[in-house]
Order: sequence, then structure tokens, then C-alpha cells
Amino acid sequence: MTALYHGVAGLLRDKGLELQAGRLAAVSGKASTSKAIIVPAARARYLAEIADAVRGYHRQINEQVKRVRQRQQLRAVMGLLAAEGKSTADLEPLLERVESEIDPHARKLVDMWPQVRESYSGDEYVVKIRDKEIRTQLTTRSLSGSRIPKVALPSFEEHGELLRWMMRENLPGSFRTPPGCLLSSARMKTRPGCSLAKATRSAPIAVSRSCRNMRKQPGCLPPLTR
Repeated sequence: MTALYHGVAGLLRDKGLELQAGRLAAVSGKASTSKAIIVPAARARYLAEIADAVRGYHRQINEQVKRVRQRQQLRAVMGLLAAEGKSTADLEPLLERVESEIDPHARKLVDMWPQVRESYSGDEYVVKIRDKEIRTQLTTRSLSGSRIPKVALPSFEEHGELLRWMMRENLPGSFRTPPGCLLSSARMKTRPGCSLAKATRSAPIAVSRSCRNMRKQPGCLPPLTR
């Protein structure tokens, strides 16, 4: 760029344009040096690496959704056969194989869903962190006195779609978000690094959708697993 500047300035002077002496010293070379590289060569593909990581995560979700759906279907068929007094011996090895292909984290998400749904069914949500209980009001009252939940749970009964939702969005504070995007005693509370302080005061349900685009940081786990 310095060589280009001096070259253009010289041409303009030859055309009669009066220019003051610039601050940039003249250079002999016409190509950029390695010192001028903003992104090191080893990190030239960092944006592609991020995109590859996201696509890989989505592929993993699709694979786990397929396995969890197969497990539910096999269990349903085995239940019907057992109710009719028929043997399920041929399906048991298949169920064991599908179970072995399910990621432990995906299995835990699906298996814990009844407990999570139960914890959100009351008027308060209780999180215990370092021997301290943090209580959050889960409902509000309208002007007519109607009980309105602050967090609307999905009504999925099919485990595949349930897992897809939990691994891509999930409940406020349950997706891998910056530390502090968790339920607090009176409202959604944030710490430095989470830019949702104002938004979560009026729309806590939006946290799961907004935080998912933030950079993952360690220490942010689902409230029930803390």
C-alpha cells in the first residue's frame, strides 16, 4: 500500500498537482511483507473451521435424532408384542445395538426430560448452586387473574424431535451459553460477556434462541446438572 501511495502521488505531481510531503517513507519493494499479514497463515481458515464445526454439530444432531427415534419405536413395538403375549427376543439385540450408538449426552437429555418438565410445572424453579438455592418465579398473573407461564414447554412426544429441539435451542440457560445466562431469583440475570441483560428482563424465553449464536464458554451447563 505504501508503494502504491507513492506511485500514485508521483503521477499526480507529474500532472501538475501540488502535494505536500507525506509522512510515509518511500519503500523500494512493491509487495507486502510478512509483517503486514493480519491473519497468520496457520489461522487463515479460521472462519471455515468455525463453519465446519457448526456443520459437524448439526450432522451429529441429525444422527442422534435418528438413533433416539429408533429406540423409541423399538420400545413401542416391543411393548405391543408383550401386550399380545408374543416374543420380543428378535428385537432385543437390535434395541441393544441402537442403545450403544446413542451418545451419552443425548441419552441423558431425553431421559431427564420428564424431570425437567416436572420442575417447570410449578410456580417456582429452584436451582442449587454451591449450597445456595436460587428461586425463580415461573408464572405471572394477567390483569384478569389468569395464571400465565413465563416459559412455554414444547409438547413433543416423539423423542427425535424433542432431542433436536434440546440440542439446538433448549430452555433458557440449558444450552451451552456464556456463564451467567441462567435463571435468577427475580428475573433473568446476566454477567459481563452476556449481552442479553435488557432483553431477558422482558422476554426470558428468547434467551435460548439468542444465546445459541454466542461463543461457547466453559462452565455453562444445564441448571439441573450443576
